[in-house]
Amino acid sequence: SAEAPAHPYRRAPLHLRPVRQGLFTCSTKLLYHQRVHTGDRPVSSPIYGERFTMASHALSHQHVHTSGQPYDCPYCGEAFDSSRGLRHHQRSHAGEQLL
Repeated sequence: SAEAPAHPYRRAPLHLRPVRQGLFTCSTKLLYHQRVHTGDRPVSSPIYGERFTMASHALSHQHVHTSGQPYDCPYCGEAFDSSRGLRHHQRSHAGEQLL
């Protein structure tokens, strides 16, 4: 008996689809993206051995176990665990500086 043809509107799960040419501008970005689908976490945290997909994720997670909040606001002294959090907070001071 012949198999029924695949339904034309059904798509393969994302992790089974071939990567489209040009979707990623850098092979490293493709590698990091593929880790999302494969579950590969090759970077280990030296503190408790947690596994991460990227070294930068392991580094930012270390702040949870060590110093905690190394980024201080120069305007009010509030501390943050990431430079992104500090930048977001500093926008709240922008209105004060305009007054």
